[in-house]
Amino acid sequence: MSSPCSASAPCDSSCHTAARAASRAWRVVLRVALNASGWVTPSDLIWTVSLAAIQHRHGVCGSVGEIGVHHGAFFSVLAATAVGGERLFACDVFEEGQRAGFNVDHSGRGSRSRFFGTLRLALGAGFDPERELALAPYTSLRLHDEEARQTDAWTMPRFRMLSVDGGHIEVVAFSDLRWAAGRLAPGGLVAVDDAFSPAWPGVSRALRDFFHLFDRKHERLRPLLATTKKIYLTTPSHHSKYLHAICELSHGSGHRLLQEYGGGDDLPHPKNSSVWHKVSTVPIDFIGHMLMLTEPPVNGSRLDPVLNTNARGLAKRWEREQPMVGVPKPHESYSVAVSKEMMRFLAGTVSVNAMPPGVMQKTMKVYGRCNPSRRH
Repeated sequence: MSSPCSASAPCDSSCHTAARAASRAWRVVLRVALNASGWVTPSDLIWTVSLAAIQHRHGVCGSVGEIGVHHGAFFSVLAATAVGGERLFACDVFEEGQRAGFNVDHSGRGSRSRFFGTLRLALGAGFDPERELALAPYTSLRLHDEEARQTDAWTMPRFRMLSVDGGHIEVVAFSDLRWAAGRLAPGGLVAVDDAFSPAWPGVSRALRDFFHLFDRKHERLRPLLATTKKIYLTTPSHHSKYLHAICELSHGSGHRLLQEYGGGDDLPHPKNSSVWHKVSTVPIDFIGHMLMLTEPPVNGSRLDPVLNTNARGLAKRWEREQPMVGVPKPHESYSVAVSKEMMRFLAGTVSVNAMPPGVMQKTMKVYGRCNPSRRH
């Protein structure tokens, strides 16, 4: 891998500083975030810290933030990965916005006081959210307004890592994803929550909308890693580098790599760090299929209202091994990492959607090992 030290980086990305940040982030994961209130999973926290270490290893720096912070469980881990000079950003309607009706889908009930309390618990009593955090206490739809361009949301350095976990209806999630893509640093990561949740199909639709309407050639963002809860996307410039690093983690060198960036031998070793070893690589087409499987029943059958195709037609396509249209096919196919936990989840739920079960078993067999160089 390349050196983590970059003279042109907009922050202190030295090996020593990055090691301190990784060590602090692991301790936040172990001490606070796994027990904090909020819809976070241990595997996503471990992957988030691991990906931040990979970013610093490649000299990628920038701001760190989240749209939709709720009570701060996930944000506290994001904040803990920040190295010297990396700024923090949070956007949420909080209690005031909820009373004003901005939480239209009731996808979360953020609390400013509980959010600040979680940050102090995670980052230390000396952490002052009022002073150290760029806060946008309003609906994320306003981030596109001309007035917002004079605020920290636009004037702070582009983002190294940005979580999108705000409104889960299609128009809001699409708006947030577009804003995130425009504010991302080269090599930055966008983590989209509930991307494959049948309970919130608006998020998967927003992702498909993004690629169909805004990024048909996958020139702005590319899916990098899909878990049961989130999908991480990055810029094309760093996609291959990060995928190789993920496979390094998967093939057994993960703890050594993260020790290097976690303060040496005293790195806390999460009990479920085996998530590193449970990842496959699949073609980008398969991610498109996954994004379609969240569609609810329409008139008694599984239909995609955008594509206006029926379940029988989809099954025939699968039998011919032709990809469904989930996201536009790029000129050159590429691989995406998928947690095997997610693959097992899909294998257990295919009976309720249009994908024939045999296709999932075949995919798990063919793409069982993390291989960033596999040609599709």
